[in-house]
Amino acid sequence: MTDMTQQLQGKALEIITQIQHGVETGAQFAKEQLPDIAQQWISYTIVIDIVSIIFWSILFILVVLGCIFKASKWIHEDNLILVPFGVVTIVSVVGLIVTLVKTLPELILALMAPKVFLLQTLVHIIK
Repeated sequence: MTDMTQQLQGKALEIITQIQHGVETGAQFAKEQLPDIAQQWISYTIVIDIVSIIFWSILFILVVLGCIFKASKWIHEDNLILVPFGVVTIVSVVGLIVTLVKTLPELILALMAPKVFLLQTLVHIIK
């Protein structure tokens, strides 16, 4: 019985040692990789925000140009074209406004105060 108890204690110690080593390895990995992950997250956010603003701005400009050059011609030719054209106009205007309201403060924060941006992101994730 004593031999079996010693073997169980030995195995338990071995398992605890392996767990401790795994935790230490994970903590070391996190320490080494966290700055890189944070930088990648900031870069990703900046790129996505810029792409969103560019996309909606281009769509809005195309709709405005369409209004200027084609709408008067379309009105005289066919009134049915105004319905899809109006829908695209409304979608582009709303999309641009929502994108600017949502992404511009985030973009400015990520560019000017990346640490504050990361803290806000973490708080948002935790909630």
